[in-house]
Amino acid sequence: MGDAEDVGVKTRGVGIRVLWTHPRQIIQLALLWGGPALCFYLLAVYGLTILTHRAGYSSSVTFTILLVANAVSAPACILGGLVSDRFGRKPAVLAGLLGCIAGVALFFAFATSGLVVLVGASITIGLSAIQFGAGVQPALFAEQFPTRSRFSGSALAFTLANLVFAAPAPLIATALAAAWGPQAVMWLALGCMAVAVVALFTITDRTGINLATFSECDSEHPAARSRRPQETQA
Repeated sequence: MGDAEDVGVKTRGVGIRVLWTHPRQIIQLALLWGGPALCFYLLAVYGLTILTHRAGYSSSVTFTILLVANAVSAPACILGGLVSDRFGRKPAVLAGLLGCIAGVALFFAFATSGLVVLVGASITIGLSAIQFGAGVQPALFAEQFPTRSRFSGSALAFTLANLVFAAPAPLIATALAAAWGPQAVMWLALGCMAVAVVALFTITDRTGINLATFSECDSEHPAARSRRPQETQA
C-alpha cells in the first residue's frame, strides 16, 4: 500500500511538468507535425472550396475526388509504419514531408485548370503523403520521451500542432485568398512544410530503442538529469 502511494505521489502532475522538463522535444514535434496537419485541412477542407467556387466543379465531382483520395491514402498509413520500422523514423517522415510538399504544389498548380484527373492525383499524393507520415508519428513521438512523461509529452506535442496549425487553417486560408489570392495560401502551406523539414533534422532518431528502459537521463535534458539522482535516493 505504501509503495503504491509513493508511486502515485511521484507520477502526480507529470502532465504539467513535462512542459518544463522536455520543452524542446514538445516544440520540435509540434513544429514537425504542424505542417502536415495544416496541409491536410487545406486539401481536405479548403481545397473543396477552391474546386467548387473557383474552378466550378460540382459537389458530386469534388466528393468523388476526395473519396478516391482518402481511399487510396488509407493504406499509406500502414506502409509508413512498416517503412519506418525498417529504415528509421526520420527517413520515413522526410519522405512523407516531401510527398506532401509535392502534392500541395501540384494541387494549387492544377486546381483551376479544369483537368480533373490531375487535380485528383495531386490531392491523392498530398493526402497519401500525410497518411504515410501519420503511420510514423506515434512511434516517433513516443520515442522522444521517457516512460513517466511519454503519454503526456506525445499528447501535448500532437495537440499543440493541431491547435496552432490545423484548427485555424481554413479561416486563415480564406482570409489570405480574399486578400492576395490562392497562391498566398500555397506559400503559407509550403512555408509551414519548410519549418517541418527543419524541425525534423533537429529531432533525435531513436528507432529500435527499448522504451521500457528509456529513462529521464536518456532524454538528454538538464532538468531531467538533475532530478534523477534525487528520485533514485527517494
